[in-house]
Amino acid sequence: PLEKILAKDNTDPETSRLYSIMKTNSQRILRLVSQLLDLRKIDKGQVMMKFGNTDLCHFIREILDSCGPMIETKEITTEITSNYPEVFAYIDPENFEKIILNLLHNAVKFTPVGGEIDVEIFQDNESKTIQVTIQDNGIGISSDDITKIFNRFYQVRTQQNRYTTGTGVGLHLARYLTELHGGKLYASSRTDRQGSRFTIELPMGKDHINPSDIMDAPSAEAAQG
Repeated sequence: PLEKILAKDNTDPETSRLYSIMKTNSQRILRLVSQLLDLRKIDKGQVMMKFGNTDLCHFIREILDSCGPMIETKEITTEITSNYPEVFAYIDPENFEKIILNLLHNAVKFTPVGGEIDVEIFQDNESKTIQVTIQDNGIGISSDDITKIFNRFYQVRTQQNRYTTGTGVGLHLARYLTELHGGKLYASSRTDRQGSRFTIELPMGKDHINPSDIMDAPSAEAAQG
């Protein structure tokens, strides 16, 4: 119903603004409920992973495009770069999307109006790893927060308003899902300028994955046949 109201030509700017706030808040509540359900699955060991060989450049670009309205609201400039035209990794598409979305939401939240968010995808053939880095030019991360930021329900207090921000769920979920990919998730403040940097490190190849968890793996019956 709210989508239909927003789609109508509303001549009252204040009413349109309030409806937009309602839509944003409803989306936040829906996202929080979804994350809490994911945490419940984690606690019960019910997270199912199915990996497929995926071009991260294309995959992440599509996610970034889907975040357009959220990013445009704050007039944030985004850029995605990679050291190869295509960088393939074995990921669970549904759960890896949750990782990227959580990191992007976090970046948008702490990036000022007119700020910048950069996504870098780097294939390191020497270390046999792939790094996906999402960095912004926001407030950065304090030395105290850096050791706690991935703790469940931990909330960051900003110096500007002294209020807690967020629910403390997204980053905890992102790290856990990264670990289910056989990877690691790091956080740091940028050294070249003010801002935060989150880096996902994934192993190349599929040796770390149970063959039965790979979507394109042949079935046992087919292998026997």
